[in-house]
Amino acid sequence: MEVMIAIIMLGMLMTAILTLQNSTFSSVIDFSARLRHIFSLRNRLVVAAQDRAEQKEEKEESAKVQVDEFKMSYALQKINEKSVLKKFESCFIEKVVGQWQEGRKKKQEVLITFLYKAPEKKENEKK
Repeated sequence: MEVMIAIIMLGMLMTAILTLQNSTFSSVIDFSARLRHIFSLRNRLVVAAQDRAEQKEEKEESAKVQVDEFKMSYALQKINEKSVLKKFESCFIEKVVGQWQEGRKKKQEVLITFLYKAPEKKENEKK
């Protein structure tokens, strides 16, 4: 009888431990997927910066990309007229939005950066 009680207690303890371990692994996998998507968004911002460096000219643009179930959209926009930042010439908002599905839940991450390009001085101002 004592052995049966010990086996039942051991079974209950192992069930609790395995349930905890399963939820921990599930959380790690979900966080890993989210982090992978965030790095993909960040890489898109880096690629946009490299493209700007090669073009040497700012312009509004937008692009959408879909890889598997991951949708990513990029936009480079001028500052809104009502914004305080509007007083700076050549100020832009870079925005990357990523959307994906985890199980039955739709997830979304947004990365925003501000881009400022100092206006070039004219020839007569330099002298």
